[in-house]
Amino acid sequence: MTVTGIDLGVVSTVLAPPPSDMVPAFNVHAYQWLFVFEREMRAFILKCLTEAGGGNWEARLPNGMREKWQEKKAKALSEGESEQPLIHYADFADYTDIILGRANWRDCFAGTFKREEAVREGFNRLRPIRLITAHMRVMTNEEWLILNLEVRRILRAIGVQI
Repeated sequence: MTVTGIDLGVVSTVLAPPPSDMVPAFNVHAYQWLFVFEREMRAFILKCLTEAGGGNWEARLPNGMREKWQEKKAKALSEGESEQPLIHYADFADYTDIILGRANWRDCFAGTFKREEAVREGFNRLRPIRLITAHMRVMTNEEWLILNLEVRRILRAIGVQI
């Protein structure tokens, strides 16, 4: 930005990349951001689908998704995990499949997100960063900035102030 002369003003310390000698803290912050992001997305999706489905939110899931989640839940429970609501067994990629499903987009999400492509691109940008974070790989400054920008943009759209 300095080279181009673009001045973004004062950068929030939350958005600023950490010093290079603090790389592990960088990833810890990324994990925290993604934890909040996914928790809020699940709650938002559940709320929207429940409202649109007359209380039967599971009926609005893409074909086979509910069964896949039930299998994951059964496996987790058999391995001693504590029981969680069914939506907690969603994969990250499931969010876009739910949001962009034709009936769901029309009935639930178009008013919130406005453009399907913006949703698709935001989640496509976040997916590799989520993998880096989940697998404890070191993130670059650019990935940190993308994470912050996309998470803030999507959370703002669903009404979460951060």
